[in-house]
Amino acid sequence: MEAKAEVQKPKTVLDLESMLAVQGVTLSFRQERVARFAVAYPEIVAFGTANSLAVRCSVTQSTVVRLAISLGFESYREFRRVFRQHVKVNATYR
Repeated sequence: MEAKAEVQKPKTVLDLESMLAVQGVTLSFRQERVARFAVAYPEIVAFGTANSLAVRCSVTQSTVVRLAISLGFESYREFRRVFRQHVKVNATYR
């Protein structure tokens, strides 16, 4: 049995956007939908729950959590921190 390659989790929203652009991670159709929505609307992820993001993307909450784990995060909460940091940094320079 082949070991699954370790995914280098994105440290920023821009890292995530780059991963998606170069197909740096294999995601299901629904996971990719959530990831692209998250990159387009980081403030929604930063202040929302896994369930609220799932509703906006018409997927299940477990799809959102599986996305976070597929990207190398321990949990949705850790995934959301990247977006909170992004919003915080961008709000500082406006």
